[in-house]
Amino acid sequence: MYKFLVIDDDPEILTIFTEIFEDTCDCTVHTTVEIESAIDYINNNKYDLISLDYSMPNMSGAELAHVIRREGQNQNTPIVFVTGFLLECLESSKDIENVAYLDKKKIYTEMVPLIMNVLDRQAAENLT
Repeated sequence: MYKFLVIDDDPEILTIFTEIFEDTCDCTVHTTVEIESAIDYINNNKYDLISLDYSMPNMSGAELAHVIRREGQNQNTPIVFVTGFLLECLESSKDIENVAYLDKKKIYTEMVPLIMNVLDRQAAENLT
C-alpha cells in the first residue's frame, strides 16, 4: 500500500486529489493546507509520494521542497509540484532532484498517468 502526502492551500484540491488517488491506487492519503502541519507529517511519516502546491502562504512549495531534501526520511521521496505558476515553479526548483510538474489545469487528464510514472520510476530505482 502506498502512502501519499498532499499539501495545498485549497481544500477543494485536497478533496479532488484524495478521490483521484484512492480511486486509482492502493494508498493512504494524508492532506494538509498548512506548511507547519506538512512539516510535522514529513518529519513523522515516510511517504511514497509528496504532492506539493507551489504557491502557498508563508513558504513556497520550492522552499518546502528544499527543507524536505535537506534531511529526514523523505529526502529521496518523489515530489510532484502541482501549480498554476509552472514557469516560476520550474525556475525556483530547478536544483531539486526527483521532481515532476503538473499544471493545475490538467489535473483530471494528466494526474494519474504522471503519478503512475513517478511511482514506477521510483520502484525501478529501488531495485538498482
